[in-house]
Amino acid sequence: MEGGSHRKRGGGAGSPAAAVGKRLCKRGTNPEDGKDEALRDYKQMQNELKNILEQSVEKLLDFLSKPCLPETRKGITYFKNRLTSLKPDILLDPIYVGLFGSTGAGKSSLLNAIIDKNFFLPVSGFAACTSCVVQVNTSHSRLYEAKIYLLTDEEWKDELKNLMALVDVDNDEDDSERNEAVSKISAIYGEEAETKSYEELCRMKPIVSIPSSRCITLRETNDEDLSKKMEPYIRIQSIAAGARGEASTEDGKTSLWPLIKNVEVTVPRLQVVPEDVIFVDIPGMGDFNSKRDAMWKENINKCSIIWVVNSFERIQGHKLHEMLLKEGMKAFQRGMCKDISLVVTKSDQIDLNEYKRESKENEINEHDAILKRNKTVKQEKREMMKKDLEHLGVRTRSWQDFMQKITDLEESIEQCFRHLEKPLSEGLGQAKESYDRNIKKIFNQVRNRQGFHRTLKAVCLKEGVYVSKTFGRIDINGSLAQPIYERIDMTFGNIFRIQMDDSSVLKTCLDKFKDAMKQQLQRAVESAVPDRSNKLEFLYQEVNAIVREIEKIILQRKAEIYNSLTTSIQQDLVPYYKAAAMKTGPQACTRMTESLCNGIMREVEDGMFERAQAKMRQEFQVLKEDITKEVKKDFSDMLDLAFGPPDPFTSELPDLQEQLSSVRAIHQGLHAASEA
Repeated sequence: MEGGSHRKRGGGAGSPAAAVGKRLCKRGTNPEDGKDEALRDYKQMQNELKNILEQSVEKLLDFLSKPCLPETRKGITYFKNRLTSLKPDILLDPIYVGLFGSTGAGKSSLLNAIIDKNFFLPVSGFAACTSCVVQVNTSHSRLYEAKIYLLTDEEWKDELKNLMALVDVDNDEDDSERNEAVSKISAIYGEEAETKSYEELCRMKPIVSIPSSRCITLRETNDEDLSKKMEPYIRIQSIAAGARGEASTEDGKTSLWPLIKNVEVTVPRLQVVPEDVIFVDIPGMGDFNSKRDAMWKENINKCSIIWVVNSFERIQGHKLHEMLLKEGMKAFQRGMCKDISLVVTKSDQIDLNEYKRESKENEINEHDAILKRNKTVKQEKREMMKKDLEHLGVRTRSWQDFMQKITDLEESIEQCFRHLEKPLSEGLGQAKESYDRNIKKIFNQVRNRQGFHRTLKAVCLKEGVYVSKTFGRIDINGSLAQPIYERIDMTFGNIFRIQMDDSSVLKTCLDKFKDAMKQQLQRAVESAVPDRSNKLEFLYQEVNAIVREIEKIILQRKAEIYNSLTTSIQQDLVPYYKAAAMKTGPQACTRMTESLCNGIMREVEDGMFERAQAKMRQEFQVLKEDITKEVKKDFSDMLDLAFGPPDPFTSELPDLQEQLSSVRAIHQGLHAASEA
């Protein structure tokens, strides 16, 4: 921005950033030289740019906040909104890398290796260790820090009510669902607490000390000490010990584990991990607690990169592994994910005799057998993932004239959504035909296995979605909607995957709109504006910024649209889940199953799938209207500012020539280095 009634000296050429830019220009001739020094220089330039931007924003906001400038003037409001969106903390969003997989797969071991800290996060060679989502990032501090966030009182009482319902199921069998419920209750309220009523427990004082802030902060000067302090909060505790009300540490800290929601760990900067890269250890297939399960989904959805981690023996035909891959791939549809990889642990282990027998290669040694087997399995899994991702569609002059372009965009978006109509209708028909078979399949797979009565009770208490240690993630709503998703997934991905490098249909619409607006602005500027170059540069930047904001809206909202099918089905079935959960006494499991099946049948006949289809259409419509409204407002304000009568306040804008010179010097250095 070059406005200003007076001009200071342009000191940008002598700034530290400009000197860095010159060094990059010289170094650009040999990119292999001084990589570490180059990284430091880039980081210095980034910090310099952040400081320049921050100073410029504060300077302008101070000026625009003067009492003599009325808030009602469009130009001032527009500038304020744009400056707020340009703040460095908004521009530099972190990159989340999610380590996603079944418990005991080695995610924590892998993360320990990445940050070069053996046994920093709890690991075990034979059991699952991490009990909650753990986020690891770096900072400039020399201290190691962990923040343990606990469930609120309301969130815990909601879980406690469901835990007590599992404990109270009339059955003498000793199953894992009941044991875990008893373990959690005993850890917080003491031995035999499960024999009391929910109301009595709510009135009882917990045997553990719970901080009022619901957050525990640990700090140490080295990783070993923090790891020791942190382990009792993160490590999964023995169910048997918990059920007896025992704590595995003398101070009883371990007993807080049922209350832990998530953990954020910060370590000093690492050379191998860039700043603003955050690793997220995402355990299992979700959680019994509604809040933790919601966080499980949120963490998957916000990851730009997902690594599905599993041990070698589990990736070959293991059902849970297939479920994990499918959950990870859903992040392409509903989240920010741009890249998904299968990371296989324990790939250096092999039963050589078994391999020789199967491969008929009797003379092969262990080393060569491992390499050959790994190459074969890697190729198989690559083809499998490629096929699954392809199924999801991963490829990925006047005022009236301007308004017409926006109308054209609205029609293009509407046309994008029409692409889904046919697969949505086809999926609806398949869902109605197969719903009975899909539900019976879920029940038949687990009906005769020990503890299913409590699992089914938990499924009903959690409104159709439950994560069982024995049966994995059970999602009745998702199973009912699955035939629709199978029909729409590819088309949905082709429309919405705007975060990918490959152009989606919707991104193509936005790019065409952006180009059309720029052409229209160029014609308008050429016919009406004397100082064309600066004006056009400003307008092009504003068009890019407006379209980026629209893309953000789409990324934030597409998960709601994608999940609207299961959300609608769940809402329709809530009364039946509640009624089934109240079944007790002899044959309770059979009566729960019958109650659910009859309720589902009744809702299907009453138009449950049609309502789900209408809900998705409604979400599309709301998104289209919100995009149109936002675009009209932003372009209206921008055009008023660019082509309206000059506002006297523009001649009083603070001088930013020095900052502009520094930015130009940095840009020139980067440009020269990139072309070298």
